[in-house]
Amino acid sequence: MKASKNIDSAVALAILFSVGAASSLATLADDGGGLEAYPVIDSLELEAAHYDPGASDVYTDGNGVYFDFYSGDTLAGQLIEMNLFGVADTSYYTIPPMEFVKEDWRDNNAVFPADGSYVYCTNPPNANSDEEFLAPLFLPSGALITRFEYFGYDAVNTEDNVARLKMVCQDSTGNPVSTDLTGEIGGSIAFNGGNFVAGTNLNVTVDNRRCAYHVWADLSGSQCQGTNERLYKARIGWNRQISSPPATNTFVDVPVSHPFFTAIEALAASEITTGCGGGRYCPDDFVTRGQMAAFLSRALGLHWEGL
Repeated sequence: MKASKNIDSAVALAILFSVGAASSLATLADDGGGLEAYPVIDSLELEAAHYDPGASDVYTDGNGVYFDFYSGDTLAGQLIEMNLFGVADTSYYTIPPMEFVKEDWRDNNAVFPADGSYVYCTNPPNANSDEEFLAPLFLPSGALITRFEYFGYDAVNTEDNVARLKMVCQDSTGNPVSTDLTGEIGGSIAFNGGNFVAGTNLNVTVDNRRCAYHVWADLSGSQCQGTNERLYKARIGWNRQISSPPATNTFVDVPVSHPFFTAIEALAASEITTGCGGGRYCPDDFVTRGQMAAFLSRALGLHWEGL
């Protein structure tokens, strides 16, 4: 490989992954800072938000939305710390209420307020009927899902407002198999006549080749009328990860003991690089601007109509 002034292969790899992640994730992730959660300590503010004036577990996002945090549904301290100070390697995929559809397409009891800020149900088919909703989740293959959060409202102490993260995959015979990636969250939120957020941590690698992913939410029972129970949104914490390397090396000059073995094998498997010829990668050579253009354009899939 020809030499350039200052950019060697290691730096090139770092730029490649950082630019690729930032560019391709922009349309999927929100600000990455998580839920803003500020404790509410003013008794008048608590009372105005329909909470006990002496409550010590109420938080606000600073925009007029209030939430209860209960350890039965979330690791409350960890969640608050995570969201106030941010986690650099975590992005958030948010599913707004308008993307949830009724599980039974023949049932037209889903209702949205004029501003589309939440979904609720009215006049369920019978007194014991739940209203179930589904929303698809789209993340890149290989993404690591680390957290699932559900935002809702529950003013009923006899019914649950709950959600799950689910996966449907084809088995060896082609039949779909549904798996709950999480249990129901939201169910142990104590009745307090207000908003809540429930969450759970997980460790799941996305496989889009065989599987599809969605959020299931259930506004339960006879109280699912009017705005007694509301679905605000769901949110998934995730980040990119590099695949595990093969047992044997692709390039003769990059043995399995090489410090960049995993990253280089990932580039080779993705056909972002084919090496420098002769079965070698030349890991210590410099990279030209032309070679950098080839790496980046392949990694980002840079294509425009007419070019």
